[in-house]
Amino acid sequence: MPGTVQKPSSQDAPRVHCPKCGYANVAARTTCRSCGASLEKPPVLPVAAHPLPPLENVGDRLFKEDDIVLLAFVSLGQQLFFPIEASVLLGRDTSAPAGEPVIDLSRYDAKALGVSRQHCRLQRREKQLLVTDLDSSNFTYLNGQRLIPHRPYAVAHGDHLLLGQLYVVVYFRPPDLD
Repeated sequence: MPGTVQKPSSQDAPRVHCPKCGYANVAARTTCRSCGASLEKPPVLPVAAHPLPPLENVGDRLFKEDDIVLLAFVSLGQQLFFPIEASVLLGRDTSAPAGEPVIDLSRYDAKALGVSRQHCRLQRREKQLLVTDLDSSNFTYLNGQRLIPHRPYAVAHGDHLLLGQLYVVVYFRPPDLD
């Protein structure tokens, strides 16, 4: 009919595909209609912005026998040091399977930033530090690349992790530098 304005249908709306299940959602949605996963893209992270001065050997993948892990929570200006004998679970839950040590990230606003109860695992294997996403709801990113769940990835000194939206820089430090 001439002179009438036709309302666009929802089928004409731009679509965004869910990174978890592939469902084509209306672009205005923030969570997947099919599986509930977040459709929001992770923030673009400044590569060089962190509260610590540059340390020697950034990019070194050798995790020495007596090294400890330092996590620098960039947006919070806080740091956390801990040793890893075999593995440690990072998340918001204080219980873990088979008594595995847990680092509870709740005090770093983890729940609001989308960190899962059992988000990822850091483990020592030979002379490497590995990170494994534990099928977290809001994913784990290593230097901007989303990790495939349950697959270990080597972490280098100075690498950037994104747990949900909690931004962390990982450093290896000898225990005498505490």
